[in-house]
Amino acid sequence: MVPQTLQQSNDAVNGAAYSSRIQSYTGLGGAYSINPTNGGLVRIASPVANLAITFIGVPSDGVSVWYLEMKAIGTTTVSWTNVTAWDNGASNTGAPNVNARTGRYMLIFYSPDGVSIFGKVLYSQLNS
Repeated sequence: MVPQTLQQSNDAVNGAAYSSRIQSYTGLGGAYSINPTNGGLVRIASPVANLAITFIGVPSDGVSVWYLEMKAIGTTTVSWTNVTAWDNGASNTGAPNVNARTGRYMLIFYSPDGVSIFGKVLYSQLNS
């Protein structure tokens, strides 16, 4: 019996309020809203001023997971306005310290209901 080759399709993913697209932003500053349904991977590089990130449009009809990559943050302060809790169990005040750092950070966010948003740092200070 010859194994059948599987064909990759993003139709099911894209049709369920998720997207395989990448959102890339450079030089942001101030309050910024990110809609994870516009792309499941968000890249933010070289912000020019402090950032207050809010997630909007998170689907309420199922579990949502998205990634955020941050690079060259420098002395910029990053705050998260509507993250319910972080992996360490803390509320927004327990957000990871990605401020005044070099390298690249990868964070993951999860929402079971479109309202509660939980965050975790997957990788920190990757130098590449």
